[in-house]
Amino acid sequence: MNEDVNGLALDGAGNIIVVGGTPSNAGIASVGAHQTALSGTDRDGFIIKFNGTGGRLWGTWCCREPMWPGVCAMQRTTSS
Repeated sequence: MNEDVNGLALDGAGNIIVVGGTPSNAGIASVGAHQTALSGTDRDGFIIKFNGTGGRLWGTWCCREPMWPGVCAMQRTTSS
């Protein structure tokens, strides 16, 4: 895998939110995700939320490169 992490944040419950970009076509989206598959480009942005012990709560691809850094940042701040 060749993921790039562009940002980390903690929410009020101590969960970890990771945003970045990836060419990976598996292992990102959880059931019911906003975007459940890579868009078909070389890289997509992603948002993944982990609990405080590292268990994945949810994940989604969020947009195509080159737009993903800004869009993921906006989605990260408005998603629960």
